This record gives sequence, structure tokens and C-alpha cells, in this order.
Amino acid sequence: MYFKATRAQIKLLLFQWGALLAFGLLLALMLNNFVENVLEHQGTEVVLMYHPMKLLSLSYDKTNYKADTMMLLVQLVPLLICIPAALSLAKEQHTGASVLMASRLGSRTYLFSKVTAVFVVTTLVFSLPFLLEIVLNCVSFPLNATGDLANWTIYDDEYIQTTQHFLLYPLYRLSPYLYAVVETLRFGATMGLLAAATLTLSALVRVKFRVLLLLPPFLLLQLSAYLSQYFDVYWANYVTLFHGEARDDLVFFIAVAALLAFVILGTLCASKKDWRN
Repeated sequence: MYFKATRAQIKLLLFQWGALLAFGLLLALMLNNFVENVLEHQGTEVVLMYHPMKLLSLSYDKTNYKADTMMLLVQLVPLLICIPAALSLAKEQHTGASVLMASRLGSRTYLFSKVTAVFVVTTLVFSLPFLLEIVLNCVSFPLNATGDLANWTIYDDEYIQTTQHFLLYPLYRLSPYLYAVVETLRFGATMGLLAAATLTLSALVRVKFRVLLLLPPFLLLQLSAYLSQYFDVYWANYVTLFHGEARDDLVFFIAVAALLAFVILGTLCASKKDWRN
């Protein structure tokens, strides 16, 4: 029953206007970056060409050359996290559909299938545009290019030290292309977890205006930006690709564990509520 309910929720949410809007905006941002790269580097010799993966929209390394895409991304993402699916429970609460679904499936099955569907849909929305960009870059740029946008060679000590700060450094050493795919999925999954946490919050605390649910993830990410003046907690430093500056990776894993615990425990608590009210 849980898997059937989750599959049905995913199919429903994927074609809602929110998921299509967020996907369209991220796709437009990605295509703008791709076209910009093609126009900028057409005709460049292979020995002078940057590595195709380091030109990606999610690549922190590209800020060494041009930071406009990354700046737009970090401003847009906090606003989009809840748009694809995280508001769906609040909508069903207002229409009364949540009472019917909880009665038919059981509140626990209903809520956990909803949380899982929100996580999956949000992850897909935030991952697919940038996975497509990986394919486009592989087709459009020479795969044997090794250039770094900081203009270091692969033999420079600075380059070696920088790569060792990558969160999944062993995977990068194995294959930069596989590293890019996995890290893009991790980016999407992080946004999916934030969306799931927002949905859990809406299950615990019923809000009159759904727009208020846009605030928790936005304020949380903005708080990390503010606290970065004192602590190394800025969210973008932990979810972007090829981030070579020293940071405490334990911060990311603690944040993920805390969000996951909130989602699981909060959903369990919410499932014990009387959904007839």
C-alpha cells in the first residue's frame, strides 16, 4: 500500500504547475549557462580548454572565471525549494482531501508516502536540468580537456591541494564525470530533504496561508549565509561541485542527519494526530 500510494503521489506531483515552473526556471538557467559557454569557448584549442565538468552551472570552480550563474543560482534556489511539491499537504488540508486520504490509507501510510513523494519529486526537479547539462557539455566540449578555471595545471601544488578539499575527492580521482553526476544528485537530494522537512512541518503545524511555508527553508539558508561571517556554514559551499576551499564537511553531515531525524520523527508524531479536524 505504501509503495502504491508513493507512486501515485509522485505521478500526481510531477505534473503539478509548481514542479513544472521550478523545473522550467532551473532549465532556463542551465541553458543560459550552456549557451554562454559554447559562445565563449568555440574554437578554443584542446590544450587551452577547460574541463567540461568545471563549466557546469553547479561548478564552484567557474566562479574563478565568471560568477553570474552561481550568484543567480544561490538567490533562486532558496525561493524554489517548496514550489515543486512541499506545499501539497497544506493544499490537501485546506480542501479536506487529507482527511479522505488518511481515512483510506491510514494516517501513517498517507504521510510517509507523501513525504517520500515530495523528496523524490523535488530531487528530480533540482537534479534533471543539471544532469542534462552534463550530457550537453560532454557532447559539445572535448572530453580530454583538463583545464582549471583558476588557471592552474594538474601538476601545480595549489591544484592538488584544492582538489583534496572536494567532498567526494576519491570519486573525483576515479572519474570527474562520475563525480559530477553523483554530486549533482546530492545537490538535488539536499533540496529534496529540505522540501520533505517543510512538508513535515506543515503536518505538525497547520498554517492558514500556504505561502508562509516558503519561509522556513528560505530563512534557514539565509541564516547560514549570515552565520558564515563567523562560522563556515554557508549552504552553497557544501552542495556545489568542485568546491576547493577548506571547510568542515562534518557540518553538512550533521545538518543532513538533523533534517532526516526531524522528517522521520516529525512524521511519526503527525501521524498520531486526529486528521478529522
